[in-house]
Amino acid sequence: MAEVFLHPDWDRDFPKSVFTLPDGEIEIRSHDGTPLTVAENVYLLELAKQILLNEALED
Repeated sequence: MAEVFLHPDWDRDFPKSVFTLPDGEIEIRSHDGTPLTVAENVYLLELAKQILLNEALED
């Protein structure tokens, strides 16, 4: 079973960011440039990582 950890930059507040993971990069940004909250960034990053893990397990 895979375990997902918080990204080291979880406490940053930014409208756009690229997170580098072992298999590539994830870009998280708002559609209109509005800064995302810390909670939104953490949630979206963890969701993206879960999706990547699920896809890797399906292969």
